[in-house]
Amino acid sequence: MRKHLFLFVVLVLTAFTMNAQVPEYWYLDEVNPGMDIALYPDGTNPQDGLFACQMTLLQPEIPYLISDNFAVTEGSEYTFTIWYYDNDSRASLKFYADFYDSEGNDIYGEDPVYSEDGDMWQSVSWSSTVPAGAVEGYILIKLYDDEGYVDEAIVWVDNVSFMVGSENLVLNGSYESWPGVGVEEPTAQPDMQVFPNPVYNEVNISNLQGVDRIEIADATGSAIRVIEDVKGETLKFQVEELSTGLYFMSFYNRDGWVATKKILKR
Repeated sequence: MRKHLFLFVVLVLTAFTMNAQVPEYWYLDEVNPGMDIALYPDGTNPQDGLFACQMTLLQPEIPYLISDNFAVTEGSEYTFTIWYYDNDSRASLKFYADFYDSEGNDIYGEDPVYSEDGDMWQSVSWSSTVPAGAVEGYILIKLYDDEGYVDEAIVWVDNVSFMVGSENLVLNGSYESWPGVGVEEPTAQPDMQVFPNPVYNEVNISNLQGVDRIEIADATGSAIRVIEDVKGETLKFQVEELSTGLYFMSFYNRDGWVATKKILKR
């Protein structure tokens, strides 16, 4: 099965703060979900377009920003490019373009490349062919602390592309689309925490104040489990039977929908 699923159209309306957003068609892999990194659509310093993705390292736990999967054909020639602005010696970036086979097993691409400190936008780029057996590709951006890390370090990324011919297979590689940007954001909503994420066997949820029902849906939007009569502020349950992939956990109170969180089942 796939490690995470390609999303065609998913609208997820969650209660974000300005420093706790994730760009559309990307997700975070953190040791401490919601605590290791903060992302922000920065319109003051884009490499091109309206926004760049500002990445703030909050803890030295090596979080990843990961693209949704995209379909690839083995043997196809591609060119991977990403722009970055790293003028902060406290942290560095590491860029990957990797793959999965039809069973969801990892197939590694070219060796990852590291950012270099500088006072302007720089790019990393390489050309290669899709490895034998690969059916999906994805991009990983690893943010980690350099020796001597003391507090928040900030870098930017923009305009990620995996070009096959004239087509960029990375959805929202320019970080122009962010949930909640351009619309009035809800206030006073509970901030449910789902961990670990990715999840293997057991899901833990905290900050469930006021939540009465939880619904889990697959990437197509089809509900696969409903938990009724939620009581208390915390909850844990098993998800061993779920196939590997991306899911959406929606929370409801007596008035209806409250929020939705992405979870990755491995």
